[in-house]
Formats: sequence, C-alpha cells, structure tokens
Amino acid sequence: MSAPMNAPGGLPDAAALPDGDLAGQLVCVVLRDYAGEPAAREAFLADFGRHGWGGVIVFGGRLEAVVELLAEARSRSAVPPLVVGDFERGFGQQFPEGGTVFPPLMALGAAGDPALARAVAAAVGRELRAHGFHVNFAPVADLANEAANPIVATRAAGDD
Repeated sequence: MSAPMNAPGGLPDAAALPDGDLAGQLVCVVLRDYAGEPAAREAFLADFGRHGWGGVIVFGGRLEAVVELLAEARSRSAVPPLVVGDFERGFGQQFPEGGTVFPPLMALGAAGDPALARAVAAAVGRELRAHGFHVNFAPVADLANEAANPIVATRAAGDD
C-alpha cells in the first residue's frame, strides 16, 4: 500500500487511499498457532502486502515469532494493522510463556470486588500493550442464565 502521509500521526490520509486499500482496512484476518515457520511467514507477509488488511486477530503460537512477524507486517504497511486477541483469562491464555493466566470471569464476579476486577483488567491491558496488541475481545457480556448454552459457563461474571 502506498499513500500520502499527510494525516495526523504519520498515517495516510484516508481520502487519498485507493478503494482496494480502504476495503482491506475492513478485514481482520486470523493468525493461529504461528511458530515462525519460514513458509508461513513469507505467505502471511505476501498476503498482507497484497491485501493491506486492517487487522490481525491472533490465537496462540510462539510469542516471540508472532511479535516479530507482526512487527515486520507493521513496517511494510502505510496503515499499521490493528492487532487483537481473545484474552478472556489474560494474555497467558493464548501465550503462557508471555503472560499471566487469570481465573475465569465468573470467579471475579463471585468475588464481588470491583477494584479486583479493575486491577485484573489493568494487568491484562499492560501485558497486551507490552507485546504490541491493541484490543482484547474480552471480557464478554455473557450471562449465565441459560442452561442450554453451556459454552457460556465460567465466561460469565454471573447471572444478573
């Protein structure tokens, strides 16, 4: 992607981006269990360069390899991708070697301590930021009030 760099913060002016680049900004692709394999690296970077994806949602892998790959993708892009993950129980849920695994949300709800919930959220945010992640798709707003939906289980803070 190439575009004039005249927007605040060194980002390209969206009005100057070609339609294909704008469309690419709407796409968030999955990077799952990346461990640094050269063929996977080259394929990802080639596709990233060709399509100009706006985001990458990461599910596990070898943390060091993931961080390096995403840094390379950022360096090749006029508009850096938004890097997101699903860290309902902390950064360590996806990357045990790089972060803390916290109890499920139901445990925080049962504790009934908003300050504890804020402290856990702040710790998760610090770990994400330290590794170049921008958004955590958690906690979810599930309620544990439907027995026929067992996937919610401990993902909910409670039933109210």
